[in-house]
Amino acid sequence: MDSLTELDLKPSATHARVLIAAHALCGVLLLLLPLAGALRGALLGLLVAGCAWAWRQRSVGRDIRGLSRRGEQWFVRRADGAELPVAAFRVHYLGRWLVILGVSGAGGFQHSLAIFGDALGVEEFRRMRVLLRLARRP
Repeated sequence: MDSLTELDLKPSATHARVLIAAHALCGVLLLLLPLAGALRGALLGLLVAGCAWAWRQRSVGRDIRGLSRRGEQWFVRRADGAELPVAAFRVHYLGRWLVILGVSGAGGFQHSLAIFGDALGVEEFRRMRVLLRLARRP
């Protein structure tokens, strides 16, 4: 496996902590805001549903577990093993500890992918950032 063109993503503990913290913060804000009881209940229900949906996406095989490039074609590999070709690939954010990608493909496949530094080894994360930086150049 060429680590420059194929990257295996592992579940990120940082990503899990960010999801938990974001949902907890929203819950606390909903409890502190002066809202009517029914509205507060509805918003808390939506928050719980959003949290459940986010965790389900991580566990049912739709979670992206790999990126690869063959020639000029990029692919994403889901946790269930399905490999999908990427038709459009955008780098939304390229930072030192976080990379956010937008990928879409045939059949309406669209995914925003947040890759934290602990989802890859140190060297693989650095190589991915270099590849993405080069891909951004005209």
